[in-house]
Amino acid sequence: TLLSDTAALTITINGANDLPVLTGAVTTTTVTEDVATAIPLDGLRLIDPDSSGGALRLTVTAGTLRAVSSDDSVTITGSDTNTLTLSSVSTLSLGAWLADNSVYFITPPNTNGAAVATLSYSLNDGSGWIDSGSTTEISATATNDAPIVDAGGAGTAGNNGTTIFKPRGDAVLIAPSLVLSDIDSTNLTSATVTLATGARDNQFGTLYETLSLTLAGQDAATVGGLTVTSTPGSSGAVLTITGSATLATYQAILRDVLYNNSNPNAFSGDRTVTISVTDAAGQVANAASFATTATNAN
Repeated sequence: TLLSDTAALTITINGANDLPVLTGAVTTTTVTEDVATAIPLDGLRLIDPDSSGGALRLTVTAGTLRAVSSDDSVTITGSDTNTLTLSSVSTLSLGAWLADNSVYFITPPNTNGAAVATLSYSLNDGSGWIDSGSTTEISATATNDAPIVDAGGAGTAGNNGTTIFKPRGDAVLIAPSLVLSDIDSTNLTSATVTLATGARDNQFGTLYETLSLTLAGQDAATVGGLTVTSTPGSSGAVLTITGSATLATYQAILRDVLYNNSNPNAFSGDRTVTISVTDAAGQVANAASFATTATNAN
């Protein structure tokens, strides 16, 4: 008689974590210098067969990334830094957000040209961050930067210039330490100096308050081939300089702008003077101010 036996075995298969995969990243993109520009991420697809949620981390080697979400299913951290993280309980929700929303890149200040930054992508399905293997090279188109007027010469653009005029005294230089700069242009095409507010002595018929140039300023304008026009009015005065010349030429002339008030009983108080310049591409700059005092000159 043949004898036999039967045994039952149980085979357990322990599943391994499948790493998430990212597809659809563009290899190159172009942005505008100093302008928040959307990066084309709408084609990105996050694939993970054994995890429903996950996170995508974007990192740039220079500049910053920006994003805002009104979608509660997607959490954003690191906006306006070089590392931006998008997290969601659903990779489908994350993909949908990328299709409908924008992530913006801002170049480092005044940076343009090819390969200004590289964008890399990392993924996390809850088991730790992994490099997706995809990168995007970012280039930037140059934009014209506005010239800067530093009225007081203290290294700060804007309203930081002050001068004192005394009634029955001599005309005073408005901005003798003025500094002009322009990171991407060596020439200017015009300048406008405006006695904008406070010219009370011009409001009663006689135009006492005026703007003019010193003799040295007039000579510099003539040598530079520039046209200078000064027009007083009931609300103030305007001095304009037009023509193409270097920053250094315009700076020297603007340092020689004079304010005068021929009213022997001039009203005291502040007068605001604005100084703006325009570069060859039409970008306009900023301003300065000074005060008068009631103290009479000796």
